[in-house]
Amino acid sequence: MANKWGYNIKYVDPLPGNKLKRPMYEIKPGVWVPRGQVPQFKVLKKIARNKPEIKLQAKKRWDKYYAQHKETIRHKARILKKNNKDKYWKINNRRNNSQRGFIMNLYSSARKESKTGRHGNGEPVPFNFTKKTWWEHWLKQKKKYGMYCPYSKVLMTTKRGKGRGTYGGKKVPTNISRDQIWPGRGYTPINLIFCTVKFNLDKGSITPDGCDAVGDIHRERMDDWAKELVLKREMRKMDIAPFVGKELKKLKKSLSSEEYKRFMELSYDQARLEKWRERQNARSQR
Repeated sequence: MANKWGYNIKYVDPLPGNKLKRPMYEIKPGVWVPRGQVPQFKVLKKIARNKPEIKLQAKKRWDKYYAQHKETIRHKARILKKNNKDKYWKINNRRNNSQRGFIMNLYSSARKESKTGRHGNGEPVPFNFTKKTWWEHWLKQKKKYGMYCPYSKVLMTTKRGKGRGTYGGKKVPTNISRDQIWPGRGYTPINLIFCTVKFNLDKGSITPDGCDAVGDIHRERMDDWAKELVLKREMRKMDIAPFVGKELKKLKKSLSSEEYKRFMELSYDQARLEKWRERQNARSQR
């Protein structure tokens, strides 16, 4: 007997507690598997699970089940982790040495520092990030500087620097670290930058060249911040005109966020240039 996929099918004794016999499929000569392991069924199942409505239903079922069996699930997880230390250490180590894992570990430590204060002095510092915006901030810096330190131009790494079962040890000088451009002003989009561990540690005895580098980055951030404020203000003004507002909305839908932002920057620079030319012409005619 063959099914719709062309596999031979047979029925075997049911599992304990069930009454119906189980169907088995011959995917290769002499190789019989249950329905869930049939290649075509796996593909259909994957497609179905990726549908938004199916994902939402699955999440609701899981949330309900987790709320009812929270302590049991956690207890089993602790036992599983205890009995498979080697496996979990490799998984965690692989994640912590990855770029995203390393950056998100910096997020956790920065959030903790914002509550306990710098160097544990008990004075909270501003922290204006979520996990999503923290990662986006790193991607924005990476797009501009690559994996190089904005201060020292050294290639940054994501090595943990500690072996299993060891405590303390030296920090890797080239690793990525979080830095407040202006110490004490907290972790905000304007004040946060990622640099090497070495430069961050050396800021206590910073050289004149280092001071210039920090000053350049600070001025650059402030210029970007001011420009963004002006762009937002100009965009709000444009939306006042119905026609212009509609056209901008159409344009915004047809472009990506980065392309739209670049378009607005170019438009703003062009408008400033035209105003400057008008002033120059007016002066020359006097």
